Amino acid sequence: MRFLILVQDVYDILVAKSGCVEDVISALIKKAQLDDEETGGRIKLYEVHSHKIHKELTRDYLVNSISDYVSVMAQRFPEDDLADETSEFIPAFHFQGEPSKSHGNPFKFRLIPVSF
Repeated sequence: MRFLILVQDVYDILVAKSGCVEDVISALIKKAQLDDEETGGRIKLYEVHSHKIHKELTRDYLVNSISDYVSVMAQRFPEDDLADETSEFIPAFHFQGEPSKSHGNPFKFRLIPVSF
């Protein structure tokens, strides 16, 4: 059984305004001293607002197109999670009592079909 442990660290990364998400991921790997994507798994970036994922940022998405009013969050996915093209990912967030009272870090996880 595999467990993923999420660690929340905040990094300030400087990338040219004409750069793209690919440049942000490369800078994050260097700044945070992470394993490269071939070793550790693919990294995806999300726009997060009010503790909910609003948009997954593609690799060619321009940095100057990211809104000033959102946070950008990175999540690493193991290669076997992404290898299956039929994989479906479910966005999730934490809330207290009612969904409008969200808190914490949102995330995505893979839905694994089970047959009985």
